[in-house]
Amino acid sequence: DLGIRSLGSFEPFVVCELADKPASRFETTRSTDAEDPDWDECRELPNYARGDVLEVSVVGGSRMGSRTTLLGIAELRGGEFDKEGGFEGTIRIEAVEEEVQNDGPQEELPLLNPPTAAEVAEAPGWAELDLRLEMLPLEVPDEVETSSSVASSVAHELRGRVQEVGPARVYVSEPPAVEGLEGMRPVNCVVLCHDEKGMDSGRHRQLADALAVQGWLAVLPDFSSKVPTPQQWYEAVRTYCLDYFLPWLEELGVEAV
Repeated sequence: DLGIRSLGSFEPFVVCELADKPASRFETTRSTDAEDPDWDECRELPNYARGDVLEVSVVGGSRMGSRTTLLGIAELRGGEFDKEGGFEGTIRIEAVEEEVQNDGPQEELPLLNPPTAAEVAEAPGWAELDLRLEMLPLEVPDEVETSSSVASSVAHELRGRVQEVGPARVYVSEPPAVEGLEGMRPVNCVVLCHDEKGMDSGRHRQLADALAVQGWLAVLPDFSSKVPTPQQWYEAVRTYCLDYFLPWLEELGVEAV
């Protein structure tokens, strides 16, 4: 029930987007029923990470030209839908009514059925939108090892790669490809640190593979150094991270470490 205002000249649609993740944005089709629209669409939100905020906007598209107007917005915190059973219910859309600036010249178009002063005064400052959100399990192919089997395997075959990042080596292990999400890179990263024997010792790289199977981008930089004092080692690692390592993670699209 979009009683924000008389929508006689609009074709409303819904925009969903994870906060600060524009790549997750999608729009529904436009509804020709401006007063009681029913979109009945099912979409998937890529790149969701626990704690993300879902932004839901109702936008009115002009039936003539490209003008659009933001009619109302709402937010859902991750805790409201990231749980067993997801979310199914009604959310309150707060009225905004702001014209959206589109690319290109804007044509001033008259409303075909403009609201009267009385209609505007009687319209509530909010509307209700029925919404269902379902948390889908990440389907991992049968041939991919589980994190526990990777961590405990005695004869584990490393699945990551070693690459040069500035003056140091970094072991990189990425999550297995999931059907339908090929080419998408993880945005959450785990940085592992080795012991005094270095990156190649023990099971450090094997543990990175175990974390990658869980869906993380796991990286293990080689912080080995021959500097004589701990303070000099600390300064060398700090400089390396600021000048090379962190900018490299940003280039990969990492958003959280």
